[in-house]
Amino acid sequence: MDIAAYLQQYHGDDARMRRMVFDHLLNRETCITGCNSMYDTGLSDFGSYTELPGGNISIPGGFHLVIKFLSDILPKDSIRLQSEVKHIHWKMKQVSSGEVNEGQCSNKENSTHHVVIECEDGSKWFTNHVIITFPLGVLKAKAEEIFDPNLPDYKMECIEKLSFGVVNKIYLEYDRPFLNSEISEVITLWKRTEESDMSKIWFRKIYSFSRYTENILLAWVSGNEAEYVETLSEEQVANTCTDILRKFLNDPYIPRPCRVVCTSWESNPFSRGSYTYIGLKSSQRDIELLATPIYNDPYHNKPTLMFAGEATHPNFYSTTHGAYLSGLKCAELMLEPDTEP
Repeated sequence: MDIAAYLQQYHGDDARMRRMVFDHLLNRETCITGCNSMYDTGLSDFGSYTELPGGNISIPGGFHLVIKFLSDILPKDSIRLQSEVKHIHWKMKQVSSGEVNEGQCSNKENSTHHVVIECEDGSKWFTNHVIITFPLGVLKAKAEEIFDPNLPDYKMECIEKLSFGVVNKIYLEYDRPFLNSEISEVITLWKRTEESDMSKIWFRKIYSFSRYTENILLAWVSGNEAEYVETLSEEQVANTCTDILRKFLNDPYIPRPCRVVCTSWESNPFSRGSYTYIGLKSSQRDIELLATPIYNDPYHNKPTLMFAGEATHPNFYSTTHGAYLSGLKCAELMLEPDTEP
């Protein structure tokens, strides 16, 4: 039985309540998936994502400690910061009638290397192998501008077809805890509305406020509403969220937060969104093709361009562990003997 048929069995307040619960679950799922609406997702590959057992945890001290742990292992000064990549000039040999011909690359400064990386600050780096970890949102916006020559057609088609959604978090910090200690999450159920003015409906995408710490609440918002939140001031978000909490807790004395922190993944030029999902025009195969390395020479055993990041893992896309595992796979390719036939 589909959901529509199920809901039609009920009438009056019972039907309205069940519809609100269903819409609540839809809003929750859009944040998990990363889409604006579940109508944007393709069902044929919906089960390709693998959920790991064990639930979620909060890392004491913050997620940045994971990055610090990994970076501390590396030699000093091996990570260059504040160096935005402007262009990646690369060469690819082409096979025609059994002969291997040198591909074209507009940057001729160093013909002994297959790749020249040009940064916005004017610095240039010469190498033969590159692991590319641009978020899918950046590839969608700037792939044609960054790569010289352009990536192969199949790679550009994957970038275009895969979807990159927007999910933002709203953190509300209070001077003191106010929720009953037995409450871990405040569920919000919304009646449907015909209103289309985003300023009057964006908060309806919030499906709950969960207890993040004793004095911090966390709300998620996805899609168009997540983009709209990025245009609001902290005061506007604080006022709206306070009104919602007072309404659903039936308590006019719920305090205003002393601080509000909102993520802004869409407007961040180094992300252009949050994470990948498989939409109506794409499939798991597009993720696999996006991850496919590119060889300078079809007879080389080591790739010139390798692709990593959450968008390149066929089962763990949208996750940090998917990004991490895709990076390990590329690192293993980098450890292959650097020899040419």
